[in-house]
Amino acid sequence: RYFHVGSGGTSFIGGATVISAGSYPGTVPQRAYWALEFGIGQTNISGTRTVLFPNSGYSGAPYMQVTAFDPTATGKNVGVQTVTATGFTVNSFAAAPTSASSITFFWQSLGTRAL
Repeated sequence: RYFHVGSGGTSFIGGATVISAGSYPGTVPQRAYWALEFGIGQTNISGTRTVLFPNSGYSGAPYMQVTAFDPTATGKNVGVQTVTATGFTVNSFAAAPTSASSITFFWQSLGTRAL
């Protein structure tokens, strides 16, 4: 990661794994950076799963995307129930309010981390 140290403070200016986005978090000087985490999970027998974000989470609740991926998941869905700075909970269901167990899902989160 590359930083600029000046009289107004330290600013994050880039790095090899930096996300190229149309905006940056915070105000000038930049005191946060965009972070992307992703993974795979599976709901339990009651149709839920709580996932903790790796790398110490985010500075606030991130944007979330969850997609069901399971050969037996035809007609079954997953949805995010809650999102916090440290993790999220997924519910899987066949037809509301009936839950579906053992549904595999991919997840992706995009949020900010303060410097």
